Amino acid sequence: MTLKRMSIKISEELYDYISAEAEREGLSRNAVIIFALNNYKTQNTVVPGMETMKQLLEKLENAK
Repeated sequence: MTLKRMSIKISEELYDYISAEAEREGLSRNAVIIFALNNYKTQNTVVPGMETMKQLLEKLENAK
């Protein structure tokens, strides 16, 4: 996996929050940000498919 560097500007409040979370978890700020972005990605790719999965499960259960 190739890593890419990214520079962003955030508010002081958000910076302080990320710093506090990193300290609390014993992680780097970078790790906290990557974790948050991965969670965001998961929510936007997995959660929308939940309704389809529910419908498929119901069809399977009704076919019994």
